[in-house]
Amino acid sequence: MIFRLIILALCISHVELCVRMVPPEEVGISTTAANLPSSEEPTTEEPVATTTAEEEVTTAEVTTAAPVNMCGDCDINDIAPLMMQVDTKFAFREETPVDGCKRTRAQCQRTDDQFCNDVFMYAENADSLTSITDDTTDAAVYAILSCDTDGTYSWMGITGITRLSCTFGNCE
Repeated sequence: MIFRLIILALCISHVELCVRMVPPEEVGISTTAANLPSSEEPTTEEPVATTTAEEEVTTAEVTTAAPVNMCGDCDINDIAPLMMQVDTKFAFREETPVDGCKRTRAQCQRTDDQFCNDVFMYAENADSLTSITDDTTDAAVYAILSCDTDGTYSWMGITGITRLSCTFGNCE
């Protein structure tokens, strides 16, 4: 009986040593080609003339790509106000480009006959929400936006405008 336990203990220890291994992802199963290339050159009876070719080394010229100018690609609809107050609307028209860069006149105005003392247009960018105005009346406000080389609108040093909004307050 003890002899069987010793044999069993020896067999179990060998079984535990055989741990199944999972190959890394880079390792795959491959096959060997039937005709492996050999290092022996075929023998011929005729003399073979050999020539050596000189390698021509060329180096690529390092260049820096010019920045892409996207100052004609701005779309005012991308930054137009999402929600307007009741009885107001947003409108725009393209102005004459400067140095080939697009300029857009953005305008918010009342559609009723009320007059407001507080009329503002705001530009939002990654840094802040800033009041922008080129001209204002008691029923409208507008600003002329310039399209920058990065394809975003700017106004008087406020760059990267991502959204416009308008407010009309203290209206009668």
